[in-house]
Amino acid sequence: MEKEQWILKQTEQVNSLINSTFLSEDQRTQLKMIPSKHRNKTLIIPLKSLLSIAAGIALLVTINIYSIQKKTVSENQHEQLYTAYFDYLTELV
Repeated sequence: MEKEQWILKQTEQVNSLINSTFLSEDQRTQLKMIPSKHRNKTLIIPLKSLLSIAAGIALLVTINIYSIQKKTVSENQHEQLYTAYFDYLTELV
């Protein structure tokens, strides 16, 4: 019996706490004013800076592609040079 009364008392306290959390009219107006006080500030990058960054990236990509192609051509030339230089050894084997 005592436990049931304690449980009823606790639930009444919880209900009173829930009902007491309603906001006053001033608090509601303050909450509604928050979005107008803090606007989202977007960062705008100037077009000149954006184009220069894009041009720099494009330049780096083209230089990398050119150097890769140049390296494969030079490796082929080295292989031909070595095979021509040591060509006389194939006759001995």
